[in-house]
Amino acid sequence: MTFDALVVGGGPAGCAAAIVMARSGHRVALIERSARDLRHPWAALATGAALRQFRLLDVEPTGHHISQLRVSTHSTSLLRSLNDETLTVIRRPEVDHQLLAIAEDLGVHVLLGHEATRPTIERGFLRGAAVVHDGSERHLSAEYVVIADGANSTFGRALGTHRRRDLPYLTCASATWDTPLSRVVECEVIVGLRRADDEVMPGHGWVAPDGHGSATITVVIPSTARDASAVNPLAVLDATARSVAQRWSLDPDRPSVEPRTLRLPVGRSVSPIVGPTFVVVGDAAATTDPFSALGLGPALASGTMAGERVSSAIATGASAPLQSYPDDLAQLMGSNHRRAAVALQITGREIGHAATVAALKLIAAASRSR
Repeated sequence: MTFDALVVGGGPAGCAAAIVMARSGHRVALIERSARDLRHPWAALATGAALRQFRLLDVEPTGHHISQLRVSTHSTSLLRSLNDETLTVIRRPEVDHQLLAIAEDLGVHVLLGHEATRPTIERGFLRGAAVVHDGSERHLSAEYVVIADGANSTFGRALGTHRRRDLPYLTCASATWDTPLSRVVECEVIVGLRRADDEVMPGHGWVAPDGHGSATITVVIPSTARDASAVNPLAVLDATARSVAQRWSLDPDRPSVEPRTLRLPVGRSVSPIVGPTFVVVGDAAATTDPFSALGLGPALASGTMAGERVSSAIATGASAPLQSYPDDLAQLMGSNHRRAAVALQITGREIGHAATVAALKLIAAASRSR
């Protein structure tokens, strides 16, 4: 089958690109490896900027509005690094389902439970992908490809994208618990995490109530933390859940959605993110905010921008519109990504709770100067 554009990955970034291109009248296929299980929703924090991006795509997330942020230490610096945005807790599988439904309504050929295993290269240009489903393989051809397969980006790596090893990354772990306090309009921010041996380490986390009987706890560990490679993020998540269990009336031994981990590249550390016939978006392009680790807004923005660039390339019959994408994306992402390498190095070198708070104050001051 041949399409104008192929999107590898059905998360927010990939769906945004597919919707924009389909609105322009182009033939689009979207490949998503998972089958989208809505039975076990987990929560994510969305800023006001992310909600505005959703609305541009005709999605109105039915989220749980947060009117108060409570910090579990004496510092409020991390809150300022969130850019003083209004926060809403949304249930990700439900929102992803809405985005996919809109894409299908616009005529996007959505293939759930399919995996793009390797790029199709023709005369040196990316022209589609080999796709596997239930053990059988077929090829989908396209003039252009949007790579949106997440932080690990196996398809992107097969094409030749890579992360700069000298720049930091974030390791995140999260899980969801049932709680009778899910309707409170407060999000608890945790500054300074504890290892399994109870030693304080750099990093932060949050408890996000979803308004539907659950709360998701997330911890974020910078790769520059001392001995970060030896830290078990699930053990840090477990210690965090136990530290807040009484306040949130949850049973730390009985999560309703099992823990998961993710390594996020940040600070514009992935390249190349554009080629003659492809564009890389979302976590695959390291767009997650390096300070807060919130990625919904940047993912949607990068997907929308890529969709616009590819639509122009299809309409004009030339790939020139794609080439401004890296600079335009850098400008859209702002200065946080340029400061990430230095700021995360500061956070990682310092030892102890007081030093972690001091580093976060530096990060917050940098954010306010944008």
